Amino acid sequence: MKRGWTSNARLLFVWAVFGAGAAHAQGELVFDYLYARAETVEDAAAADSGQTTLDAGDLGIRFLFTTPVAGLGDGAQLQIDYHGREALQGNARNSDVRLLYAANVSLPLNADTSLSIGRFLAPSVVLLPVDGAQLTYAHAFADWEGTTRYFAGRRGVLTSRRNVPGDAFLPALGADWQWRNARYNLGGTVGYSEDEAILFKASREVKRRYGSLSGALQASAELSDDLSAYFRLAGFEQATVSLGPTWSNLDLDVEALGLWHASGFLRWRPGNDWRFRYALHSQRAAVQRVGLLLRDGLGGIEEVIDPGFKPKFTDHALRAERRLALGGTQGWMRANARYRVRPDRSELRFGGEVHVNDVLREGVSLRLAAFYDRISERGGHPIRLDGDRRQVNAAISFAQDGWHIEAGGNWLDRDAPYSGRTFTVADPDEPISPRDYSLFVLEAQTNAFVRAFWTGRRFFAGLDLERNLEDGDEFRVFAQLGYRFGERL
Repeated sequence: MKRGWTSNARLLFVWAVFGAGAAHAQGELVFDYLYARAETVEDAAAADSGQTTLDAGDLGIRFLFTTPVAGLGDGAQLQIDYHGREALQGNARNSDVRLLYAANVSLPLNADTSLSIGRFLAPSVVLLPVDGAQLTYAHAFADWEGTTRYFAGRRGVLTSRRNVPGDAFLPALGADWQWRNARYNLGGTVGYSEDEAILFKASREVKRRYGSLSGALQASAELSDDLSAYFRLAGFEQATVSLGPTWSNLDLDVEALGLWHASGFLRWRPGNDWRFRYALHSQRAAVQRVGLLLRDGLGGIEEVIDPGFKPKFTDHALRAERRLALGGTQGWMRANARYRVRPDRSELRFGGEVHVNDVLREGVSLRLAAFYDRISERGGHPIRLDGDRRQVNAAISFAQDGWHIEAGGNWLDRDAPYSGRTFTVADPDEPISPRDYSLFVLEAQTNAFVRAFWTGRRFFAGLDLERNLEDGDEFRVFAQLGYRFGERL
């Protein structure tokens, strides 16, 4: 484990732990350990070097602390939220992460207005910890209640999960609003922030600074006692920036990069035994490419002008649920279908799930699900991986007196997801030595698992063991131990 906690984080951590015994303070302290091991025999270069496995282990720390601040008025409080991950072992060790997401004092100005000063998570489409000030104003009109927040300052943490140096200023400002009554909830946010894209070309680190304008609108409604709806539209647009990829012999000049997504659902509950749901999710990344610069390793540079590529997809999903009541057992039977449209292919997934509680004895549950994916090419793009695939997963669990224990497995009939980071200069889109990335994609494995979680009045703990059943000696271990303190338990 690397040494070298930053002075500020260490002082805040020690101070807050000792302050946790103060009256009215509340929060939690959580430690976890994660170890993962993967086989990389598919990578010819790794096999030639004798390195056929990747493994990593790290320690995670989460500290959340809130306490009233005396002498600053009723309702004044201090909040601290710290996340850390310390690399411990392995040949593919992660970088140490020590992030302070919140360290602020909230001051009531009057009955309707409060001011937060310090670091806080700002309301935004993107993750945006801000060092600055946030003004919150509560208001009401007829049967509506509302809240408006305005914030301004500098970004405190990059989206690449690095702390912004103290001498750097990346401006961030924006606002959000919420209105609600018994049936409707309306909201929106708008903001501008600057960030740094951090890339690696060979062993060289490259940084690119860019600005982003973002916004979102959302609404939910209880249209009747049986019918409810939700919709959200969000997006951000970034200014000109040169991005990746991370290879030393290829540059991608990007004129503009943006992302927007729309999502929503319509849910109908005709009585207590049936539920129906339609969901829509559409996402599009608006990438405008100026061109590709390919270096041939001999000093020559070839520029390839790309007419543009816009990755996008749209999902339509349907679900029908029927309550089960057989003797002393209760549960649900579900039928699911999803149709995804992408520029290169379409995916039709359909299947079902049965979840039954109190089987044989109280607290014992069974779950069985099966799905089938039908994948078809679109626009003349060939499908590289085995298209159609089947997936079955099953589990048995027991829950009682604060314990939840589950054991089961997943069976997946498909090719593993591969990385395309290695390529030929003549054809950068075609990898020549792919690497199996299934270890890091839970849905892409045939595995068995055992999980146990216990929660008490103040302590909680968990253990998760997962073993790949197909790709050699691949497994994951996750252990967690936490403690809650204060009045709110």
